[in-house]
Amino acid sequence: LTNVAAQAALAAVCTPDYAGDKEQRDGLHYAEASPDPAKTCENCPDIRNSKAFEIYHLLKEQGTEVFAFDPFANAEEVAEKHQIHLVTQLATYDAIVLTVAHDFFKSLNYASLKATKDSVIYDTKAFLDKSIITARL
Repeated sequence: LTNVAAQAALAAVCTPDYAGDKEQRDGLHYAEASPDPAKTCENCPDIRNSKAFEIYHLLKEQGTEVFAFDPFANAEEVAEKHQIHLVTQLATYDAIVLTVAHDFFKSLNYASLKATKDSVIYDTKAFLDKSIITARL
């Protein structure tokens, strides 16, 4: 996965051309995971309205090998509704794209998850310390 490929997939979900629910902040359009921004799916198994699946499929369409992990989501439901098989153990990766702000993800040692020193971390929820990540939306 290249930096450009990841940026393109993430940008496709958060642009004015995106067909999903949008909210405008600071002159930019953002896809919303829930019609009510006060309702979030952090720390629970609710996968409704998640944009994570769109990011997953956009990356797959670009030929990227993608591994999905969510410690709260029901793996059978994700497989049935989105044709995505969740991994149960984390490994090392060229790129990590965080799409849900589960507390679990705040406690990870991200340096140990990077396959190389050039591996990238994208934080789409802006919940990790900026010193850990490569970029955020």
